[in-house]
Amino acid sequence: MHWIEPSQLPLINGTIERFTVNAQGEVDGLILQKAGGSHQLIHFPSHMADEVAAALKSGDAVGVRGLKPRNADVIAAVALECADGTEIVDRGPAKHIETKSGSLKQSPMSASGRIRLTLFTGKGKARGALLEDGTILRMPLKQAEQIRERLRPGETIEIRGSGCDTPHGPVIEVQHIATPAGRFEVIIRSNKSPAVDP
Repeated sequence: MHWIEPSQLPLINGTIERFTVNAQGEVDGLILQKAGGSHQLIHFPSHMADEVAAALKSGDAVGVRGLKPRNADVIAAVALECADGTEIVDRGPAKHIETKSGSLKQSPMSASGRIRLTLFTGKGKARGALLEDGTILRMPLKQAEQIRERLRPGETIEIRGSGCDTPHGPVIEVQHIATPAGRFEVIIRSNKSPAVDP
C-alpha cells in the first residue's frame, strides 16, 4: 500500500514483543504490545523487511500507521515510526529486486500445542499460526483459508513439515496436519515430506 499517505492514518503506539517470520526465516511482521497489555498483529511486505530488521528489535517502542482488513485481526503497516524519529515507509518494491540466496536450511520438524494467534497477510487472508510456545506455522494461502477455523486462537493443533530455527524462534512449513482421529492429512505435497501415518 505504498500509494497511501501514512500521515492520514491513525498512529498505534506500543512495544515490539516479538517478530514473525516467513517460511524462509525472513522477518514479515511483528506483535505489538499495547498499553494495557493487549497485543496486535502487524504485517508488513517483504520489501520492508531488511529496513525493519536493521532499525528495530524486540523490546523497542514503535508507532504503526496502517489499515485493518474487514475480517481479520491484523494491521497492514504502511509506515513504522521508531523512537528516535526514524520512519520506515512502504514505498513499494524496488524495480530491481535481488534474489536472496543462502536461505536457512530446512529439515523435517513437527510441533503440537495451543494456538496463540492466527497469522494473516496484509489483506486479511490466513497464512498460518503462532503457537503459545513461540513456534510459527506457515502454509499456502489456499490451504490456510480452507482450514481457517482450525487456526483460531485457543485451538490445539499437531503438524508435521519442514522447518528451521531462526533468531525469532522455529518456523515450520506445514505439510501434514493431524485430524481429530489422530491421523495426518496432507496440506501440501513435497519431496521433503516426513513419513505420515497410513
